Amino acid sequence: MLTVLCGLVAKDYILNHDHQEDRKVVGFLSIAVPHKGSLSAQILAPLNKNAQELVPLDEYVSRLNNEWMDKKGDLPESRYVIAAHDECVDKESALPGKIPNNKVFTVNHDHVSVCKPEGASDSVFKCATQLIDHVLKQKSGENSAAEVFDSSMPDYKKEIFIIKMIISDIGAKGIDNAKESFFQAEIVAKHSSIKERHQIFELQRRVVNLYRAIYNAHNETHDRNSVFSEVHQSIMEQDGAALKCGVEYVSYLHKQGLLHQAANQLTDEVIWGKDGDLDKVEALTK
Repeated sequence: MLTVLCGLVAKDYILNHDHQEDRKVVGFLSIAVPHKGSLSAQILAPLNKNAQELVPLDEYVSRLNNEWMDKKGDLPESRYVIAAHDECVDKESALPGKIPNNKVFTVNHDHVSVCKPEGASDSVFKCATQLIDHVLKQKSGENSAAEVFDSSMPDYKKEIFIIKMIISDIGAKGIDNAKESFFQAEIVAKHSSIKERHQIFELQRRVVNLYRAIYNAHNETHDRNSVFSEVHQSIMEQDGAALKCGVEYVSYLHKQGLLHQAANQLTDEVIWGKDGDLDKVEALTK
């Protein structure tokens, strides 16, 4: 559920209320919020009680802002919008403190128009959708990571990547690890966006190329278990280097799973030994 609150009220709610899991605040969009008060409020303060709390150095505003910055590591995902022509809240007050540049957006609006984006092309609208997309992506990744592989199910007995390992006499532990990584790769695919799928496909090609280099290096002996072990070890070692991926929550385990997804085809693109007879593999899948 999306809820719109005054910026300072929203901060107070986030900091000082108990949040049940199904009502947890996952995002905060600050649109020209006077985190450090507003000079314009000094004019209205004698006439307006609410304005009295917005004057610079007001005790409530200062305490709220200090607590916000003290707990910044525990806050929901946040974005801060500064209105370039704001006559009420200057850019120093529109930020609660030192905020990373990628979370701050300066837009061509004044204090009134900044809250009234004209359409999907408006920079304020884009900032809001970016925050929502990020939160949804984060939540999707958490859901993906929460899905735990159960070795008893699925068994994948008829899957090609398993049969290829059985024919090549890969050990039981290697097969179990392959099942788990395949499962994790399938979960990531299920939760990924179209853009992310393109990145994952490109990553899979790099994983397969790494496999080919190692497989060819063992051209003389093709000791299947040595190849299998070295490939999986190399994927772990290259996780943050040659196999670095921009998709969140994709770990080395998922990358190993991408290899087994590629092996799950009736081709010799990924096999573990010269005796990987595809006719025999096909017969065992029936």
